[in-house]
Amino acid sequence: PCSGTGVIAKDTEVKMNKDEKDIQRCSHLQRELLLAAIDCCDAKSSTGGYIVYSTCSILVDENESVIEYALNKRNVKLVPTGLDFGKEGYVNFERHRFHPNMKLTRRFYPHTHNLDGFFVAKLKKFSNKIPGAEEKTRVATEMADSVSVAEDIKKEVAVKGENQSGEEPVKDNKDTAPVKKDNKKKGSSKWNKKDTAKKTFKPGKFKKFKNNDGKSKQKKKPKSKN
Repeated sequence: PCSGTGVIAKDTEVKMNKDEKDIQRCSHLQRELLLAAIDCCDAKSSTGGYIVYSTCSILVDENESVIEYALNKRNVKLVPTGLDFGKEGYVNFERHRFHPNMKLTRRFYPHTHNLDGFFVAKLKKFSNKIPGAEEKTRVATEMADSVSVAEDIKKEVAVKGENQSGEEPVKDNKDTAPVKKDNKKKGSSKWNKKDTAKKTFKPGKFKKFKNNDGKSKQKKKPKSKN
């Protein structure tokens, strides 16, 4: 996949429907695809382990920059394409400085070669090892070892603290937290009545008494002189 800037003569809409974000998106995808292709290739292959990268774009971001990225990330090298025409790829372009062997790549232009714009590069894989992979593995192993040592030290300190204090460390586990049990039998009606009476009974200021007619009246309780 590419921006298609090399076929503007056929499709003029390319100038209108492509912007800088589209170019960056294509360049990122091209880099990932090229590395995947290189990883699928065997350096010890009987057919040589060659990879050909070609786009119908004339932009440096999709061509020389992508090849330079692959040269830095994998054990590959540029070799002659075998094409006896076309212009050499850029070694220097504006602020960019590429590998000297970038001149082995080929560029084709509509106004010069009477065909669509293309870029072609041929790579040879000379080792299946990925540069920097061993270093990353070593660093990751050292980090894992240091974490393991730190955990062991932490456990030793906890055990020493437990032995000195003579108390068991408190486990912060919500699932094993003790549950308070009520010794009272809530199913008993007598218990409910007594408990309710204890909670709800309060001495009042008024006292009830029955009149001769059987109706109850309230009489204010006299205050004590003391």
